[in-house]
Formats: sequence, C-alpha cells, structure tokens
Amino acid sequence: MTTFIANSLKTALAGVAVVGLALTASAATASTTHFTFIGAPYQFDGHPMAEAQGYIARSVKPGTPMPLARKMVAKAGAYCAPSRRGDGVVDCTAETFQRVPGAFSDVVWTVRLVPAADGTVASATVSRQ
Repeated sequence: MTTFIANSLKTALAGVAVVGLALTASAATASTTHFTFIGAPYQFDGHPMAEAQGYIARSVKPGTPMPLARKMVAKAGAYCAPSRRGDGVVDCTAETFQRVPGAFSDVVWTVRLVPAADGTVASATVSRQ
C-alpha cells in the first residue's frame, strides 16, 4: 500500500469517527432538552402541560428547600414573587403568547410552591390558563 493511500484511509476513518461522535452528542443533547415554559408548546409535540408537570415533579420534590425550589422554577423561566401570604405559599408565573389559528393567546403558567413547617416544599403544582 502506498503512503498516499494509507494516509487517505487514515483521514477517512478519522472523519467517520468524528461524525459518529457528533451524532452521539446530538442524541444525548436531544434527550436532555431543558424544559422552559416559553418553549414548552414548541418542544413537546402538543403535550406541554404533561412536560411541565413532569419537570416540576422531578425538580421540586417534597422536602426540597424552598429557596432551591424557587431557583428550579426560575430556571424554567417563571418569576417567583416574594410570598405575601401568611402561610408562606409562593406563586411563580411565566407569561407567554401562543399562536392559535387566526390570533394570539396569552398563556399564563403558574407554579404554586406550598411550604412545610420546616421550610421545605410540602407540594408543588402547575397550572396553565
């Protein structure tokens, strides 16, 4: 085998390896898509509420410290106002516009964080209006 053919073969094999790594990285990235309230209607094939509920269930489990829960909800794009209620319940909202046939609709996502007596999350719920 000539040096030219050997080098060409090495270059081709290196290219195949790089393409394989790129495809593997793309698949890994797609499977770990970060949830956001703004992107939910476009990312999840018509099931944004189920994805929102799943994200909150995975990220804000009972027992999670309230400050961390607020950060996880904010990471998804919701604003958590300071609680003004005596019971410490925190309402976080994300407001988006969604195109419906012939118009735009205002969509408001609300995540309600209910604290336990020890300052952790007792429950977290998601609603959409």
